Amino acid sequence: MLMQDKICLFNYNQSASFCEDIQKEASGPNHVAEQNMKNDILAQTAIFMNYKQILETVPIVLWSLFLGPFLDKYPSGAYIILFINAIGDSFISISNILLVQLFDTSANYLIIPSAINFLTGGFQTFTTIAGLYITMNTAEKDRALKFVILEIIIILGMGSAIYIGGLFLKINKAGPQLRTYNLNYYLSISLNVICLIFLSLLYWQKKLETKSKTVNNKGIVVEDKNNNNNIDGDLDRSRFKVMKLLFDIDNVRETLVCFFRPRPHNVRLQILLLSSIQFIQMLVTRGISDVLLQFAQKAYHWDPVTYSKLSSIEMMGSMALLAIFSGIFISWLHFTDNTLIIIAQVSTFLADLNRGTFLSPMAYFISLPIGSFSGFAVVSAKSKFSKIIPLNEIGKIYSLSGTIDAINPLFGSIIYSNIFALSIGTYTGLVYHFSCFLMLLSIVALIVEERYCPVKSQENPIDDDQNDNSVRL
Repeated sequence: MLMQDKICLFNYNQSASFCEDIQKEASGPNHVAEQNMKNDILAQTAIFMNYKQILETVPIVLWSLFLGPFLDKYPSGAYIILFINAIGDSFISISNILLVQLFDTSANYLIIPSAINFLTGGFQTFTTIAGLYITMNTAEKDRALKFVILEIIIILGMGSAIYIGGLFLKINKAGPQLRTYNLNYYLSISLNVICLIFLSLLYWQKKLETKSKTVNNKGIVVEDKNNNNNIDGDLDRSRFKVMKLLFDIDNVRETLVCFFRPRPHNVRLQILLLSSIQFIQMLVTRGISDVLLQFAQKAYHWDPVTYSKLSSIEMMGSMALLAIFSGIFISWLHFTDNTLIIIAQVSTFLADLNRGTFLSPMAYFISLPIGSFSGFAVVSAKSKFSKIIPLNEIGKIYSLSGTIDAINPLFGSIIYSNIFALSIGTYTGLVYHFSCFLMLLSIVALIVEERYCPVKSQENPIDDDQNDNSVRL
C-alpha cells in the first residue's frame, strides 16, 4: 500500500481522499476520466512491482546456486545463514521505516530496501534449509505429510501477517501519511529479534550436544554413526571461513551438474518435469498475488483493509482444509505424490476459472474451498524429489527448488502485471484465465512424468559418482 499511495499522491498528483478511496467506482460528471485515472494508478503500481522484484530476485537466485552444495557439505552452517537472513530482514524493515518518515519522497526509492536481499538470500534460504532438514530426519513414507505441515506453518504465518497488517493500516495515521505503515515494520523487527534469540539457543544447545565427531579421508568433520544427534558439520568453524566456503564458485558448478547430468531410468527427465510442475504452480500463485490487491479493488471494489481481512481468511481456511485433507489423503487413503499433485492442479484450475469468469465477491467466496487443495502441488513435488535423489545431492536439489521459488516472483510479476495492465479496462479476468492455461500445461507435464519416468523411489541411496564431502543434517 505504501507504494500505491506514493504513486497516487506524487506521481499522479491526486488528493489524499482520492488515493484512500481508489477502490471505489468513480461517479459524477467526470466519472469516465476519473475511473481511467484510477485504472492507470492501479496498473502503474502493478508494473512498478517489476523493478522491485528484479532487485529481490537476482540475489536470491545467486544465493540458491551456492547454498545447496554448501549445506550438503556443512549442514551446521545453516545456523549462520539463518542468522544473516534474520538480521538482513530487520535492516529491510528499518529502511522502509525511514522511507515512511520521508513520506514526501518519490515511490522510486522504495526499491532500495529490496537490494538488501543481496546480503540475505531472502525467504528461499529458509525453505531450502527446512526441506533439507525434513528429508534427512524423516522416513520416506512420512515426508509428504511433513512437507504439508511445513506448508501449513508458512500459510499460517502469511495469513496472520496479512490480517494484522490490514488492521495496522486503519489505526490513526500520523502527519501526511495516508495510513499507519510503520507498525508493520516494527512488528517485523520484533519477530526477527525473537528468531535470533531462538536461533542462538538452538545453536548453543546443539554445540553442547555435538561431541562425538569423526573425520573422513578428505578432512571433513562428520557425525559419528553412533551419535544420536541429527546435527553435524564443524560447529566451531570460523564465521569468515564458513562464508568463504558458502561462496565457493565450485558450488555453482556442482549445483548445475546435479540438475543436468545424465541419470539412469529417465531420472533427469523426471527432475526437469517435476521442476516444471513446481515452477508453473508457483508462477500462478505468486504471479496473481502481485496484482491481487489491485484486482480486488477493480473487480470487487474492496478497500485494503477489507482485502487484507478476506485474504487472511482465505489463507487460514486453505490451511485448515489442507491440514484436514492431508491426514485423509496421506495417512488414511495413502495417496501417491502424483495423485496429490493432480488434485492440486485440478483444484487450482477450477478456482481460477471461476474467479476469472465471474467477477463478483460471491464467485470469490465459492472459489475458496475449490482452490484449497492447491498447496499439495509444491509439497508433493518436493516430497517426490526427496525420494528419487541421493542423500548427498538433496541439498543441491532443494537449492534448485529455491531457485525456482526465487525466479517465480520476477516472472510472475512481469507477466501478470503486464497482463493486468493491458486488460484492466476490457477483460479484467484475463489474469485468472491465463493461469488456467498454465495449469493445463502443468497437467500435461505430470502425464508425461507418469508415463515415461518409472522411478518412484530410490530410497535415497548415496550416489557413488557424487559421493564427495556429504554429511548428514
